[in-house]
Parts: sequence; structure tokens; C-alpha cells
Amino acid sequence: MKVTDTNESRPLSYGQRSQWFLYRLAPDSGGYNINSSWHIKTKIDVILLRESLKKISNRHPIIRTTYHDENGLPYQLIDQNSDLAFQEIDGSKWDKKQISEFIKQETYKPFVLEKDSKLRWNLVKISDSEYVFTGSTPHIASDLWSHMIIMNELKELYLSAICKAESRLPHIQKKYDDFVNWQLNYASSVDGERDWEYWLKKLEGELPILDLPYDHAKSSTISFSSDSISLDINNDLFLSIKKVARKLRVTPNVFLLAIYQLFLHRYTGQADILVGTPTAGRNRKDYGGIVGYFVNMIPIRARFIDNPSFRQFLDQVRQEVKDAREHQDIPFSLIVERLQPKREMNQPPIIQTLFGWEDSNSFENMIDPIITCEANGREVWDMGDFSMELIQKKMLNEYDLSVRIGVFKECLRVFFDFNPDVFEKTTIKRMIAGFQALIESVVENPDVLIEEATILSENEKNKILYDWNNTETDYPRDSCVHHLFESIAEKFPDSIALEFDNAQMTYKELNDKANQLANYLLRADVKPGNLIGICLDRSLDMIIGIMGIIKAGGAYVPIDSALPDDRIDYMINDAKVSIIITQENYSNLFLGYKATVFCIDSHWNDVKHESKNNLSVVVKAENLFYVMYTSGSTG
Repeated sequence: MKVTDTNESRPLSYGQRSQWFLYRLAPDSGGYNINSSWHIKTKIDVILLRESLKKISNRHPIIRTTYHDENGLPYQLIDQNSDLAFQEIDGSKWDKKQISEFIKQETYKPFVLEKDSKLRWNLVKISDSEYVFTGSTPHIASDLWSHMIIMNELKELYLSAICKAESRLPHIQKKYDDFVNWQLNYASSVDGERDWEYWLKKLEGELPILDLPYDHAKSSTISFSSDSISLDINNDLFLSIKKVARKLRVTPNVFLLAIYQLFLHRYTGQADILVGTPTAGRNRKDYGGIVGYFVNMIPIRARFIDNPSFRQFLDQVRQEVKDAREHQDIPFSLIVERLQPKREMNQPPIIQTLFGWEDSNSFENMIDPIITCEANGREVWDMGDFSMELIQKKMLNEYDLSVRIGVFKECLRVFFDFNPDVFEKTTIKRMIAGFQALIESVVENPDVLIEEATILSENEKNKILYDWNNTETDYPRDSCVHHLFESIAEKFPDSIALEFDNAQMTYKELNDKANQLANYLLRADVKPGNLIGICLDRSLDMIIGIMGIIKAGGAYVPIDSALPDDRIDYMINDAKVSIIITQENYSNLFLGYKATVFCIDSHWNDVKHESKNNLSVVVKAENLFYVMYTSGSTG
């Protein structure tokens, strides 16, 4: 299909199709916006700024494009009468909180794709020589490369206008339509089928789901909540990374990708890791200066088998990246469409984490670096006649955890982008420290075995070795555990004692239920020192069971339901347990034994009428607490 008439409807690229699908699902969401906000501390010419932005809009038709759907088929039209979306706002009476709130609102303000301009600007005037400048675009019309093209053109156009000179911007030979036409033809071509066969084989079998240790439960849908914490890699370490990478015949990009894959393996314990890596998607001539959705995602899979050295593992990653790049033209959204993986509403398909390498100063038409990284963490953008400091940059982030490497002339900056709904900042800071420790460990010894490379910072090591082992405390040596617990329950009855999954229990609730169970056990003729089996999944009921046993004076014997039958049989008979506390789905494991079987989930009606008062059973601190049966290998 070849489209040239600007008044005709146009097909969407595969990436745009996926964005349109997501927009139709949630048209009021701004989760797929690309947004940057800057602080300007000098007087600027607002009229010339507006004119420069208008010229950018005229140069790139996709900024003036609207999106529609007819009989289930999406298409795009160029709006020849589209106005520049630019607001000048009086913020002279705003405080910092109001400015922050405005930036947040603009960041997530949705675009109406059927009619809005696809580039929205705001200039908040704080004073005659101070402004906040924001720019937003929907991902369906842009990507990071496009974002940098726009800012570089703004620099050139505004500076030329100030100097009353002609701009040096070259004429754009190609259009985004040309890319769409090429991509649609490629998908059904021999080359497209060859690339598809590669990915079909590479992603065969059950795909891994990244199992991150969240601080909070995930919501039922992707939230698009995003925050970021960064770490500057000092120049000495950056030079060491480049030196080691060169010695190992990889780029620093591939070297740090391998570090991130190893980090995820060590952090999650998973042996199969899939990481998405964005590619510019501009492999054809003359696409470099076009604004549009070109970016493509390629999955890089790492399987951790045995315990190779990092050097050996890196060889595997290098080959994986090389092969993937040779087949990178196939759109990731087409891979998803053809593979039809099992989908969950609260996570993206196939890939759940991203590793990006962003050299912001290497984009098309950039002669001098437009961005500099300063030692205090500031990111300053040179706009020719003025400079501005980045306040925030929001790219598309549908992942709970992603790592971006920002490459600047002066430093390497590592960004950990995360979902604040599921991760606390303290957790991410520990991750960043661990990531840096892993880099340092591998740089020092590239032949280190991957399971021995450290992921602990010095602070974490000290905490584990010294702080956590400094557990000595003074307490009444003649008191039992349940007596100490009862005193806490009396002081803090409404405080949370237990939390598991989405369930909670206060100290009073736990003490009451444990007392009821203990009274039930006493009526079942449990005596101090009796051994009572307990076979429960990790749950609130498990703690109730243990506390009930010790309050009754018994000692508990933990029984793992996954053990072989003969092992369970030996434990029950050897310990001479008289009662087994379990749950309904495990009750069949204990058929045929003399011991009474009590299912804490289905038999609780027999217990709930018992007294909730603390018991007066004579139990001493030297009484037996539990009996643990271990395997021969562990003693």
C-alpha cells in the first residue's frame, strides 16, 4: 500500500495499532504520555518561542494527525487546520506545591486522539525571568528519539529567530507514512517471515513471569504509576566498565545489560529471565529526522544453568544480543499478536522489565551536546540562547521495575524506574546499591562465578553481619514466650500483630483465638510437655496454631505436607503425637493414625465458643517448646 495524498486516510504502524488498542480500553488514561518539564531562569521571547513551536508542528505531519476507527480498522488523518497547542499561564502567585501539582496534572492529562494536537506545550510564567516549561505528546505519535528531535529543532529555530538568521534545519525527505508502508510490506515478506521464525523459536515453551519481591500487592490492572531514583556512576568506575567491556569484546551497553540480567537472577532466584531492550527502529535510510512512533522492543532471554563465570555468561548474552539485532525489524506488538501469550490485566505480555541505553546527545542532527549532567545530579539542556534545568522526564513506563542508563559526556547515570504502588523507595535504594556492588564485583574480577558475585553493598553487609546479629536483649528469663506475648497484647491490643497476603490480625485478635484453641486442646486432654503435630500452609492460622499449642503447655512438631508418606509416618510415630492440627485439604494425609486430627479451617466452630481469657496452665520457661525433625544432610 502506497499513500501520498495528505487528505487520504492512512494505516497505522504495528506499534501505533497497539497504542490505539490501549487507548480505546482506557481513553481517560494519560499513562502512555511522554512528558518533560523544565525550569528556565532567564528572560525568553515568548512570541519567538511560539513561532518556533509552530514551525516544528508544520515540519512534522504526525503532530497534526488524528486517529479514528471504522468497522474495527484504525486509521490516521492529517488535520491541515490543526492549531498549535500552546498555553502561556500566569504562575506569579504560585508556590512550589502548586507548580508541582500543575506539572503532575499535565504529565497525566490524557490526549483525545480523535481531535487533539499531538504536541502540547505550557509556559508558566513565574516572573519576567523565570518560567516552567512543559511538553507532552502521546506515545502513538512519538518516542524518545522523536522527543530529542523536537527539542533539537526548537533550539535551532529559536536561536535562528533571535539572531534573525535562516535556520540550518535540513529538509525532511521522508515521511512517517513511508515507514508505515515499508513495515506493513515487510511483515508479509520473506525477510519478515524469516525474522518471525527466529522469534518463534527463541520464545518457545512456557515464558517466564518475572517474580519480583514486592513491598505491596499488585493491583488488578496496570497502574502506570511511576517514580525514579538515580545513581551516578563516577568517572573512574565508568572508565573501568569501558575498559573491561572492551577487553571482553562487548559494548558497555551489552556489559551492563548482562549485569542487570544477573542482578534479576540473583534477586529473584529465577533461572529464566526475559528483559526487553528498546531499539530505535530507524534502520532504514532517511528515517533519522522523522518524528513518529519508531521504537521497537526486542526481548533478550537469559537462562542460568549451572554456575558459569561472568565472562562465560557474558559470551552468551553477546551472542543473544547479536542474533536479536539481526532480527529486530519485526514489531514486538506483532510478536505478541502471533504468539498469543496468556495475558494478565496487571502486567504487560512476554516482558515485565526493561533495560534501556539512552545516549541523549547521539540523536540525528546534533552537532554539540544538548544535555549536560552536573555533579549535583542536575540535568541541564542547552537551548542555544538560554538553558533550562530538567525537572522531570516521564517516558512510557508500564513495568513495575526498569533500568535506564543515561549516557552523558561527564558521567553515566543509572535510573531505576519503579511503580511506587508496589515498591517502597527504601527497597529501590537497596536495589540500586546492590546493582552498583554487582558492577564493582564483576569489574574487579570478570571471571567470578555468577553465584559468587556480590550483590550486597558495604552497608548491607554490615547490617547483615553485625546489626542483625546484635540481637542480645534483656528480658525476664523465667517468662515463657506466650507470657511475653500476652503482656504485649495487653499494652497494644489494636496494633497489627500479623499480616499475610491481604489479611491482618491485631494482637488482641491473635491472643483471643490462641486462647480459644488452647482451651479446646486442654479439653482434649493435652498436658504440659505433650507433642502436637502441626501441618499448615504459611498463614495466620499457622501462628494461631503454634500460639494455641504453647499456651496449652504443649510443644509443636512441624510437619511438611510435601514430605514422603514414610517420613511423615516416622515423625508421627516417633514423636508419639496425640493431636495433629492441620487444614482440610491435608486431612487425608493423616488417615489411619491414632492421633486426633483437628482441621483449623473447617473445625473452628468447635472452638469459637471457648473462653478468650488467658489460661492459668503451669508452664515454665524450661519446658519443651518444639521438636524439629531435620534431614540427614543438615543434621
